[in-house]
Amino acid sequence: MTSPSNPSELDPVGRAATWLTGILLLAFPAAAVLAKHSMTLIVTVLGVGLIAAAGVRAIRGGDRNGLGRTFGWVLAAAVAYLGWAGLVLLLRAPDCGRCGESWIQLAGEVLVFLPLAGLGLAKRAGIRAETILWALGIGVLLASLVLFVEMSFDAPIYRTLSGRWDDPRVDLSRFNRGSLALVLVSIPVLGWLWSKGARALVFAAAIPILVVTVLGRSEAALLTAIIALLVALLAAILPRVMAWVLMVGLTLGSLSAPWIAGPLQVWRVETAQAFPLSIVHRFEIWDHAAYYAQLAPWTGWGFGGYRTLPIEGPHSDSYVVASHVEAHAHNVALQLWVETGIVGVALWLVMVGLVVRAACALGPALRPVAFAAIAAGLVPAMVSFGFWQATYLAMLAMMAFVTLTARDVATPR
Repeated sequence: MTSPSNPSELDPVGRAATWLTGILLLAFPAAAVLAKHSMTLIVTVLGVGLIAAAGVRAIRGGDRNGLGRTFGWVLAAAVAYLGWAGLVLLLRAPDCGRCGESWIQLAGEVLVFLPLAGLGLAKRAGIRAETILWALGIGVLLASLVLFVEMSFDAPIYRTLSGRWDDPRVDLSRFNRGSLALVLVSIPVLGWLWSKGARALVFAAAIPILVVTVLGRSEAALLTAIIALLVALLAAILPRVMAWVLMVGLTLGSLSAPWIAGPLQVWRVETAQAFPLSIVHRFEIWDHAAYYAQLAPWTGWGFGGYRTLPIEGPHSDSYVVASHVEAHAHNVALQLWVETGIVGVALWLVMVGLVVRAACALGPALRPVAFAAIAAGLVPAMVSFGFWQATYLAMLAMMAFVTLTARDVATPR
């Protein structure tokens, strides 16, 4: 079944799904900049709406596609992780009510975000795919303009919406998450335009995105953009090498993380390296997480249990910023080690490996885009976010949804 070439060919469900998706994708980038938590709401509405649309069309006989082998295995790994995390939670942290609430929240997000990210819902819902891709492209450019105005003129839109005209100044760091979301969703859109041969349009659109990324305060967004570009270039030339580099590097780094973070903190202290306080804080958080990961390497301390672990360890006296426990370890590998031990780390690596394998099977035009998207999704998980934060998962789901939509446009069935 191919995507309709013009609106008149859409059935009522497909037409409604196209309008819903187009509006949400147009709004998503600017909403992410101005109100970061709105990302979760937008992606949830999108996921629920498209799952419902795809279900209606399947019942009517408009879609007979199965789940797909890759999605089925990723779903199985995600369900296995949830099961293991729940079991560890019962055994290790039965009195942590907040941990149980976090597990329930994650289970709900998996039910909505994972199908959106991996099931090709644009095709299943009968959406005119090119329409929504153009909508997101326009949304990215509008968000770049909004972000430039906010950073250049002391956040007039944010002040108007929040009523905080009396604040002396608005810290630009409040736009960090929106800046990262802008980078993430622009990757598949620009890649799709590149695959269509619209090279001049790609460069014209990339310039404002890069400008606001460089001008902003988000080192994670800038690092993500740089690494995504490098990965895309290497994947275009040597895709198999890129796949091996990505998975071997990720596997070795993830498995050895609890035994690397401690020496890294010792090196920073002994050499008196002059890092920004944000980097120093990362070293200390990672060292704290590594200490507890080594104490319970098989099961971890329970899902969401990191926040319950006091600041202790052989290097805690050298901390200068980490005076209290953070909500998460700011590194996905350490977070998984602390929460669910080696089993959780292994299941996560299986999920990433399945996604990388699927990227290898794409055509040469979109394969670099898929690898860039995978790398871009991993970078902030390694240095910035808690892996199960709703806004971060919403960004990943949206980026994956757009990437699969671009794939379906390039390879209609």
